[in-house]
Amino acid sequence: MQASIQNKEDLVFEKSRDMGCSWIVVLTFLYHWLDRNGGGDFLLGSRSKDYVDNKGDMRTLFEKLRYALYKLPLWLRPKGFQRGKHDFYARLINPETGSSITGESNNPNFSTGGRYAGALFDEFGKWESTDSAAWMAAGDATPCRIAVSTPNGAYGQYYRLVTDGRTEKETLHWSKHPEKALGLYCQWPKPIDAIDVVDENNWVGLRSPWYDKQCDRREPHEIAQELDINYLGSGHPYFTGKAGSRLQVLLKATREPKKLLGLEYGSFKLAETDQKDDSLFVYEFPDKTCQYIISVDVAEGKEGGDY
Repeated sequence: MQASIQNKEDLVFEKSRDMGCSWIVVLTFLYHWLDRNGGGDFLLGSRSKDYVDNKGDMRTLFEKLRYALYKLPLWLRPKGFQRGKHDFYARLINPETGSSITGESNNPNFSTGGRYAGALFDEFGKWESTDSAAWMAAGDATPCRIAVSTPNGAYGQYYRLVTDGRTEKETLHWSKHPEKALGLYCQWPKPIDAIDVVDENNWVGLRSPWYDKQCDRREPHEIAQELDINYLGSGHPYFTGKAGSRLQVLLKATREPKKLLGLEYGSFKLAETDQKDDSLFVYEFPDKTCQYIISVDVAEGKEGGDY
């Protein structure tokens, strides 16, 4: 994350629940804010204002920020800093440098009007309706957009980020937690939806006594969303059982296109290109001896949506 801020690059975290990722981002922003040479301005964003700031509520991003700041000895705080003068609702000001950390809730114009060294999109998978617009708007406000979330279905801007192959991605799976990973073992024989290897990109079959206990008390949908980093299982999939398992395997499989095609300027002709944006991805070339049917799935698969 430090490299992403310094190199002015976007970053996405995919994670299991309760891995401390929001704390990591908040503390990194605070570290820069405390820089006596001027560390730049930062923006903390969440899906609702109740999770941005509510004094006394440690679930909020700003209470995490305040907790860390006021636990520091006075000589490490900015010179001249006073709670009543520099600590506001969803805003902290460094009187020594003028740097600020501000907060904002989910909206289509997120971050508009400001300039930031970094911006956090906390629980970005749950930013309903405005996720794409907010991410796009922040592109002009900061060179470093940081998205953090557990899975919430195989759709939306957050899902596009973790699967686009371009955005730098870090994965925080429950098995990296020192307490949850005690007694870590691998299920054998492997379940039907397991790929050949269990590694940091494929968690199928990885278990521990803590994980087993969670499986006894939670529904499969919860396990997929909160623990397994399973995008298809965390939504409300139409296909379950063997068909659903097969789809999970396909979602994890890496496929490189054999050719990229784009429209030639001013015409409807397709020409080969190296630009991935707005391009046609060709994974297999058609067999001239066969006939083909083209079909399109127009549903997003959201709960209460149209299948």
